[in-house]
Amino acid sequence: MGVAQAERYPRLRLSGSIGRGIVRAFDTTIKGPQWSIGPGLVGPLFDGGRGAALVDGANARFAEAVAAYRAQARVAVLEIESALTRIDGAGGRLSDAEQAAAAFQRYLRATQSRYETGAGSLFEQEEARRSTLNAAAALLQLRAEQLAAWITLYKSLGGDWQETEPDEAAP
Repeated sequence: MGVAQAERYPRLRLSGSIGRGIVRAFDTTIKGPQWSIGPGLVGPLFDGGRGAALVDGANARFAEAVAAYRAQARVAVLEIESALTRIDGAGGRLSDAEQAAAAFQRYLRATQSRYETGAGSLFEQEEARRSTLNAAAALLQLRAEQLAAWITLYKSLGGDWQETEPDEAAP
C-alpha cells in the first residue's frame, strides 16, 4: 500500500557526472576534469486517476490477505479444538476399554478352566474367546482413534507433515 501511495507523488532525483575532457574555444584549448550535477523532479502531473486506482487496488489486496489470514486462523483453531476434544474423549474411554479387555481376558481363562475340568461347554469357551477378541479390537480401535487425533493436533499446530504415496514396488 505504501509503494502504491508513494507512486502518486513526485520524486526528486540528483544526478551528476564526472569525466575528463577537452574544451576548445576560439584559439584556446583547455584539458582537464569536467563535472556536472543537477536535480530532477519526476512525477505524474495528470494520470487520470490511475494512481488513486493503484492505491485502492493495493488496499483491496491487503484487505483480502487479512481476511484470508483470519479465515485460516479460524480453521486452525477449529482443528485444534476438535483434535483436543477427540484426544480427551478417547482418553476417557481408554481406561474403560482397558478394564473391559482385562475383564474379558479373565473371563476367557475362567471358561477355559471350566472346560478343561468338564464343567463348561466348548460353546461357552468359544463365546468367551469371541468376546475377548471383540474387546481387544475395540481397545485397538480406540488407541488408533487417539493416535489419529494426536496426529491431527500436530498438523494443526503447524507440524511438518507430508503425506507420501505408498511405494508400489515395495513388497
